Amino acid sequence: MNNKNGFNDNQQNNNENVNVNREEIINISEETAAANIQNEEQPIPNDYDDFITTEEDFDEADEMFADQENYIQNMDDSEMPKESAKKNILIAAISGVCVVLVAVFCFLFFSGTMDSLFVSGGNEVMTNAISAEVEDIKLNGVSDNYVLASGIFVNGESIGNMKVSDARKKLENYVKGNDFKFTYTIKANDKTYTLKSEGLEFEANIEGVLATAAKYTEENKVLPTDKSGNTQQIEYVIPLSLKKNNNLTAQLDNAAKVLNTEPVDAKVTGFNPGADNEEKFTFDGGTDGQEIDYDEVIKSVNELLWTQQEKGEVLAKTNAVEPKITKEKATENMVPISTFTTTSTNTANANHNMATALAACNGSIIEPGEIWSFNDSTGNSNLESNGYVPATVIANGEYTSGVGGGLCQASSTIYNAALYANLGIVERYNHYWASPYVYTGFDATIDWGNLDLKLQNNTEYSMYLECYMEGTTLTATFYGWKDPSFDGIVTYSYNYEISGSYYGTEAFRIYIKDGKEIDRETLPSSSYKLDGSHSVWYADPGTLGGQPGVQEGTYPISKDPNDTGYWAAGYDEPDPTPEPEPEPEPEPEPTTQKPTEPPTTEPPTTEPTEPPTTEPPATEPTEPPSSSESSSSQAQ
Repeated sequence: MNNKNGFNDNQQNNNENVNVNREEIINISEETAAANIQNEEQPIPNDYDDFITTEEDFDEADEMFADQENYIQNMDDSEMPKESAKKNILIAAISGVCVVLVAVFCFLFFSGTMDSLFVSGGNEVMTNAISAEVEDIKLNGVSDNYVLASGIFVNGESIGNMKVSDARKKLENYVKGNDFKFTYTIKANDKTYTLKSEGLEFEANIEGVLATAAKYTEENKVLPTDKSGNTQQIEYVIPLSLKKNNNLTAQLDNAAKVLNTEPVDAKVTGFNPGADNEEKFTFDGGTDGQEIDYDEVIKSVNELLWTQQEKGEVLAKTNAVEPKITKEKATENMVPISTFTTTSTNTANANHNMATALAACNGSIIEPGEIWSFNDSTGNSNLESNGYVPATVIANGEYTSGVGGGLCQASSTIYNAALYANLGIVERYNHYWASPYVYTGFDATIDWGNLDLKLQNNTEYSMYLECYMEGTTLTATFYGWKDPSFDGIVTYSYNYEISGSYYGTEAFRIYIKDGKEIDRETLPSSSYKLDGSHSVWYADPGTLGGQPGVQEGTYPISKDPNDTGYWAAGYDEPDPTPEPEPEPEPEPEPTTQKPTEPPTTEPPTTEPTEPPTTEPPATEPTEPPSSSESSSSQAQ
């Protein structure tokens, strides 16, 4: 009975041990166990897809224990010496405990748990480890209870013989407890920028590590050994990647400022006025810029972070950025955008001065936003040393001789070309008497040191002036970028009475698109002197002109409501209505409507009356009293 009791105790202990560990013990084939024992390694208690707990071993053990119990219960008490019963009971108890201990030891040994009993924290000492890359795979079909093979390390942390769930927690804690540092050099276009880890956030691909470790476990049922017979260990590194945040964006923006190369617009580097169109301009620039690709830079940085290199170089991928103006585009669009001609009826000296002034202005380049000055281009036109000669001028309301006389026709020709080229008018003055070579309101007088013609390029592109004189014909042409917002420009002016001695002119620039007026700009106004030899000159009825290759013509426009068709009484055409009382001072306001329209024929090319000088008259009258011209100045 004592032996029987002692065996039962042993059986009970064994059953308790089985119940405690039943959920963790899995079926291991005899071949796998023998192979692992031969290699002095623990068996791998796994099925790759999931834990499968089998009952065969437990059923065999239950049957064996049941047979032994029946045998002991059927024994006669006489078969056991009574005097040794207590001793046998003790021996049986001790034997049972030993059996239980041996069983527990075997389980722990073969399950790999012994490693964690003899190493602090469950970590093994990493020896003879081989570095291996983490694969970009998922933990599909792998249970959290799946036990990883022995000898697997991640960032020096052992996850061998651990369940996937436990290994995950261990690696998550490791990531939380470590501050990853790096300094990477980003290189592009022979320039470098240092990207630092401070302030950046990371994402750790722990699932990828676990999946790779599980795959390794499945493929190595019999773990490899080195020459000494030691189990081969393997080392993984947790793949890190950058998490997008404001700090990362700021660093990449700073990198772009250093590494990006701006595109260079094509521009004219040589202007050869007078040459054929294909040789008139030479161009430079038109080169692409380079811009770093943020996503590709992050991808390259992540490749370094994958192996947690503290230092490294990233060759940044760049994308080409085309310039706004390519060389082909600049060549195609560098066209004549306006031209204007006048014909001189002046003297040879005056014509000489006109040609000299145009030659001085020829080849002018007006950059975007730049203001161009006629006087700055010609130099002091009162000096013979600058190539100018005496000709008729008007000073103090009288014709006289002066150096540079006649060049106002050159400035007026350029002024009208500038109007059709849509240049901004910064400074312009009218003559004392209306000039016969342009409509009223479209002349531009010059007096060195006092009166100037200033134009501004309000476009985004450079403009180029070609101007010259052939015989008695003056021509000014602006080249540049044709503004697509309008098809053409119409000039328009009307006269109105100021007093019996003066009349005024309002002038306009009208923009046409698809045959319709889309905008109207008021130009600088003018006032002209009326006397016995000068009458009201022709206003512009609405001229669509200035376009190279397009014949000038009258364009039907809506007249200004203040356009009365004024024509001065006593000059060229009589006015049937009484003349209004003259004002003591010239006033800019128009008077009442006059019923007679001015003639629409082309203006004459000569003044109606010869001036009281021995020299032929100049065609540029002086500035009216309302201008800033002083009494001693002269208009040329």
